[in-house]
Amino acid sequence: MKDTKALLRRFLPLLCAVVLLAASFFPYQEPKSRLRVVPGLWPAAEPLLVAGDLQMLPPNRFQIIEIPWASAVARAFGSGAADVAVVTLEGALRMREAGQKLRCSRS
Repeated sequence: MKDTKALLRRFLPLLCAVVLLAASFFPYQEPKSRLRVVPGLWPAAEPLLVAGDLQMLPPNRFQIIEIPWASAVARAFGSGAADVAVVTLEGALRMREAGQKLRCSRS
């Protein structure tokens, strides 16, 4: 019994150090969140909606949020409920006038 306690006192710090060292080689990875895309309902956004419906876009990486009004799309993007808004030039100009920080991408 005394030998067990002595061995435990001697090797427990060493065991803890080995476990901490091993844990440092396995970095923590946060689960990747899905990209939330809000396409406005206009003809050029239709292929994106169809691709989402047919699950051609991986559902674990993309979330297509259908919103029928352009003003609601702008509000969803401005409030942070969406990461990407697919809008017309007029919609982008209105969003910019409202003070939203935009970054445009060409397709």
